[in-house]
Amino acid sequence: MEYEEAQAAKPNAIRYYFHSRSAKVGKKWAERYRCYDNQATQLATGNGFKTSRPFELAFDTEISKAEILMKMRKTFAFSGKIDILDAESGNSLGIVTRNKKIFNTDERLVARFVSQRSWKEFFGEGLVDFAGELIFGGEGSGEGNPSACDYALVVDKKPVGILKRETFPFFPDPPKRTEPTTFGKLCKRILPKNLGSAIFDITPPLGWTLELHDPDAIEDTKLLISATFMILEINC
Repeated sequence: MEYEEAQAAKPNAIRYYFHSRSAKVGKKWAERYRCYDNQATQLATGNGFKTSRPFELAFDTEISKAEILMKMRKTFAFSGKIDILDAESGNSLGIVTRNKKIFNTDERLVARFVSQRSWKEFFGEGLVDFAGELIFGGEGSGEGNPSACDYALVVDKKPVGILKRETFPFFPDPPKRTEPTTFGKLCKRILPKNLGSAIFDITPPLGWTLELHDPDAIEDTKLLISATFMILEINC
């Protein structure tokens, strides 16, 4: 299904795409994150350093100046808490935790991500099938069913979306070429079809998608996007 057709099939859903790659930030290497919306428009950029150095985030195409800093607390080893701060004032915008909970400025739980292996424990036996059908829209095995690295986004014990790893329907960066090289075309003729395509076809990269099936359940979209960046930084 083409990108536009996929979006039209779920008119009420909102989907965010998170892509990352290594990049030089000053004299240090970092993971450069970007977030895109349904129309493949870039919404935010972040720099993660995989250290205690704060995660830098700007809701813009480039980080000329960080708008948000996400900083591990000194007690992070025990509490797992990361403060989401306004970069200029230092005021709290919320909290995200190592176990994927999101709190607002009043430290009230507003959302959490629940992994597949935790669904039965979280939702209860009677709600597992209901939650899966609500989020994924499918039954039994096959396309649409969760994988081990999928996370349900839960608000007030209600699944409202899913965070999962999948191939993008667009290129975050323009590809260097659109067709395989002469050698690649030759190999595709020789190799089995699926194998040759997997190796030599030029396709968009893998990334993370956050699809919201109930966008109205989200109190603060910027807080959710910021927390998702940090969750990907410390867990992936």
